[in-house]
Amino acid sequence: MLDHFDAATAHIVGLSMGGRIAQDFCYRHASRVATLTLCDTAFGLKADPPEKREQFIRLRQQPLLAGKTPRDIAPDVVPTLEGPHVTPAVHARLIESIAALRTESYLKGIATSLTYDLPQRHHEIRVPTLCVYGGADRLTPPSIGEEIARRVPDSRLVVLPEIGHLSNIEAPAAFNRVVLEFLSAHRGLAYAKAA
Repeated sequence: MLDHFDAATAHIVGLSMGGRIAQDFCYRHASRVATLTLCDTAFGLKADPPEKREQFIRLRQQPLLAGKTPRDIAPDVVPTLEGPHVTPAVHARLIESIAALRTESYLKGIATSLTYDLPQRHHEIRVPTLCVYGGADRLTPPSIGEEIARRVPDSRLVVLPEIGHLSNIEAPAAFNRVVLEFLSAHRGLAYAKAA
């Protein structure tokens, strides 16, 4: 996509699995990254405790393999992602965000999450990095963000209090403010390729 738009670099933002993809992209194509924003993400589930992996499989993978759809499993999955003060409107939006997933793609994403070990080479990241985590995120708790921020030389962590895993949906105004302030402060770093 960067080549298509003739962009030398870009501000890369990833949430959850997208955050793992963003980290991997940064390791593989460091010269193309202007800044990195990692939101509610981890290194992969392979290193998680067995009980956490089992819950992840039980709520997501097993029902889908048995023929259910993402819409069918959304009411069971969403409560594990929410913060403590979610409104009914936000709860409905979170349900729809899971329901909109495609079964085959979601199964592939789950399989990758369970088997892929993201290289923990954070000390090699040489771009300004923002870590945004929901304070009540149980899937990827802020302690993971603290660890990433500690390892990345030019980074900072912002924790959104009492917000769950999908912080962009649960607290869009706060999420957008934090991310846009960071991107605005570094807007001169992304540039087009020379003609």
